[in-house]
Amino acid sequence: MELTEEELILKLKQTKSGQEIREWLDQIPIDYFTSLKEKGTKLSQKSATAQPTDKTWHEIRQEHISEVHQWLEQNVKVYTTPKVVTLSAFEIDWEKLSGTFEVSFDNEPLEQRMYFYLEPSGKVAYAKPMFVSPLGAPASYAAIELTKETEEAILKGLHETIPSVKECGTDHDTGEEIQSSTPLSKRIKNNKEFDAARNRASSKDYVVCIETVSTF
Repeated sequence: MELTEEELILKLKQTKSGQEIREWLDQIPIDYFTSLKEKGTKLSQKSATAQPTDKTWHEIRQEHISEVHQWLEQNVKVYTTPKVVTLSAFEIDWEKLSGTFEVSFDNEPLEQRMYFYLEPSGKVAYAKPMFVSPLGAPASYAAIELTKETEEAILKGLHETIPSVKECGTDHDTGEEIQSSTPLSKRIKNNKEFDAARNRASSKDYVVCIETVSTF
């Protein structure tokens, strides 16, 4: 009979009389209680040998922050400015203007895809791959580090691929209020240009290459 300590306690609580308890306990092999005793002994020994600490909560927190920063230094990939940034393999939700795409630096692809989304300005932006809660830290950190020139090239490639739509706020043409929840069909500036961009970016062979402008 395999029972945890919690299950054993629950069973005892559900048993009404002393006679019922004795009858039920008689059905359990003695080895089960022996294993519980051995387990309790090991826990007691572990507790007794644990080293006490005089560190304050602030000191422990600072140590953890240092460990997280050290881990990030070892795991965040740093990229120098490439000559050419290539965006490809777009997966786009055309109802929300969001999705993912692949990025290559001088024909060397990144391991992870990047995510893009529609901003209130009516233009798309992108997010770098992230480390979520490394070492239990209550935060997320970028998994890659890019130069300003590289980031500008990625954004330029996105804007050449995804057409901008009307920004949130008052529509100057209709006077209606545009919100993030407004259907995209009411935010399109030029249906013909939008459809052409969608057909172009939906092709499996579609790629956009942007030459970087380095300050060095």
